[in-house]
Amino acid sequence: MVSIDSDLLFTHDRAEATYEALRALGADVSLSVIHSIHGHDAFLMEYEQLNHIVRPYFPIHV
Repeated sequence: MVSIDSDLLFTHDRAEATYEALRALGADVSLSVIHSIHGHDAFLMEYEQLNHIVRPYFPIHV
């Protein structure tokens, strides 16, 4: 999971609660946070942070 600390639509505390609920069910899940002032659209602006988070999940690095 990826959360944005300034997102007001999908808040970080809701992401943390979802993460904890999934972990309690035994799910193999992780939670990373994008730090940004850009709110919900931060994943578009903070692409370097997002790349750092998702890159390990892809076997081919370009």
